[in-house]
Amino acid sequence: MATHVILQHPITKETKAVKVGFSWVLFFFSFMSYGTPLFLRELHHLGAVVAGLMLLFAVGILSQPTVIDALTAILLCSPITFGIELWLGIKGNEMTVKNYLQKGWRFLEPDSVATKHARYKWGLPEISEQQVDSLETSAQRVKLPKTTPNLLNRDQ
Repeated sequence: MATHVILQHPITKETKAVKVGFSWVLFFFSFMSYGTPLFLRELHHLGAVVAGLMLLFAVGILSQPTVIDALTAILLCSPITFGIELWLGIKGNEMTVKNYLQKGWRFLEPDSVATKHARYKWGLPEISEQQVDSLETSAQRVKLPKTTPNLLNRDQ
């Protein structure tokens, strides 16, 4: 049975479940769909790289004068795409979770066995419920100005 961790956005309370382990979706569909699964996981930089490589490979293959040359180009591109697909399958879920955590998402159940396993596997530091609560209260103490001056309006 696959282990999943659930992330929650602190403001919108939206949740996302991410599997701990190999990502078959990224392995099979990252190159076939020009990086769409990466964009959906908000890994925009990797999605752009995959889309760019696919376009580059497509132009390179289609620009070959003969069928034999096109097949040779396909044989040269295949190991590269397979290697990147394998790497995305192995590291994709880890990169997804780290990306969401950097954007402020949190584990819904930080003390669960699945979350502890994921933290250990992905090299993330342990944070208890108590530490999360203290981070929230310290973040609430920071007061931001309600209005910012309009820098474009010179009449002020």
